[in-house]
Amino acid sequence: MTKATHLSADAASFGRIFQRLRMAQGWTIAEFARRTGFNKNHLRLLELGQNMPSLQIVFALAEVFHVEAAEIVREVELARRGRRARKAAALLSAAGLAAPPDQA
Repeated sequence: MTKATHLSADAASFGRIFQRLRMAQGWTIAEFARRTGFNKNHLRLLELGQNMPSLQIVFALAEVFHVEAAEIVREVELARRGRRARKAAALLSAAGLAAPPDQA
């Protein structure tokens, strides 16, 4: 696990996904820890977006949730694209320019 020097938007996206998947199973954080073999404090920090999960952890958690790791990464990528599009639109708006039709 890589400790984030600041709250990363990608780390927060991974955290929201992991928390959503855990809650969909009806698991407490303690049950999640038991099923994964990871420390519950470690998992809590991941869910809070305070640590960026390693690729190994993404694979391990995907396996526990019976989803493809690529699905998790794809969801994070889509969130990233959305943030970029909103930022670009805000910059264009601030400059008094119209956003391209696919970003409006």
